[in-house]
Amino acid sequence: MIKFFRKIRQQLLTENKFNRYLLYAIGEIVLVVIGILIALQINNWNERKKNTNLEKEILQDLLSELEVNQQKLIKAREEHFQVFEKTSLLVELIEPMAQSVNDSLFNAYMGVMIWPVKYIDSKSIISTLVSSGSISLIANKKIRYKVSKKLELLDEYNYLLNIRDGNIETLISPYIIKYHSFRNLSPISKNDGSRFTTQQISMLRDIEFETIVELRRLNAYSLHQFIQELDKIQKDLIALIKKRIND
Repeated sequence: MIKFFRKIRQQLLTENKFNRYLLYAIGEIVLVVIGILIALQINNWNERKKNTNLEKEILQDLLSELEVNQQKLIKAREEHFQVFEKTSLLVELIEPMAQSVNDSLFNAYMGVMIWPVKYIDSKSIISTLVSSGSISLIANKKIRYKVSKKLELLDEYNYLLNIRDGNIETLISPYIIKYHSFRNLSPISKNDGSRFTTQQISMLRDIEFETIVELRRLNAYSLHQFIQELDKIQKDLIALIKKRIND
């Protein structure tokens, strides 16, 4: 093909047909440019197709991770609400002239005071996407935004967990050691509680105890709220990812 075009150019030059040669040269240049543009378009199309396939693989892995997390999230949401509910009932019993309550009920309330409910998110896929920069392969801006929002909520949730754990260690546990008994709260000592008399009445009439319970209640409420927000974000993400995979 190249020899054919070269032969035509030489023939036009030998016959001194310069104008025709010029037009031919311009036409040849145009054909070359068109060929290059077509090649670039094919290359871009192949690259886009490759990225789309890679994006769908990433989204499928992310979807699997989110669906596993969703089950754990539902469980944690229920448990955080139980803590809030029971501490709300407990704080209502605390007053200057409080009366004693059933020991089993009181122990159940005290048990949730030290219950370390925690949602542990499996985020290996998300973390890898963010750290490697591969998250840019996800074309859908809403998905990228929701992923970023989820990570922010997780940081805030874990911050509240640290506050909760600190309160259990420095406030709640020392108070229980002084006025109650961990033996009464242990699941392995259900039928064999403490042989000592605990100070239930004194606790229920103590403003310090009221403050400790209220701090635990407020923390449980905040953790439950964050879990609900995470639940909504994850549900939105799952719906968006499924739609993108099927597009």
